[in-house]
Amino acid sequence: YIKSCTPETAAKLISLYHKLRPNQVVEPTIRELVFDLIPGAGFPSGCVLMLDPHRKVLAPVLKFGSVPPERLKSVSLNSVASQFDIIASAFSCKSPLTEQFTDPISKKKMVIAAALGTATPIGVLYLESTEESLALAGKDPVQTFRALRQSLNDCLNLR
Repeated sequence: YIKSCTPETAAKLISLYHKLRPNQVVEPTIRELVFDLIPGAGFPSGCVLMLDPHRKVLAPVLKFGSVPPERLKSVSLNSVASQFDIIASAFSCKSPLTEQFTDPISKKKMVIAAALGTATPIGVLYLESTEESLALAGKDPVQTFRALRQSLNDCLNLR
């Protein structure tokens, strides 16, 4: 997916991969990805949600930017309403899900969400972008999202 990123984002991703260690979760690398690289790649806000298997919910564990409060609540995977929630739906899909909408101050936004972990999902990466910041994501924001999600999977040693 890195080939679809802008040259700046691709260079930062390559640099990030040089910092990864096999079978280790390196917290500063995750922080660099989430708080620097992802916003710089055209997604100024977002959230990482992880599965709480006992309660069957996706709980927010890492937030950046100005994510709406409703996205910072735990998302039930068992409720009937969960099929209409992009985060709950993304948990059970192999491909990223996208939504576009206009917020209360008439700014166009795009959200993209996808499961973390390919063999067995353990969470969801949820990213938001404005019309202005999408220019940073390159020609195909979904492909840039895929590169960022794969990088987070690799930082977390997920398969």
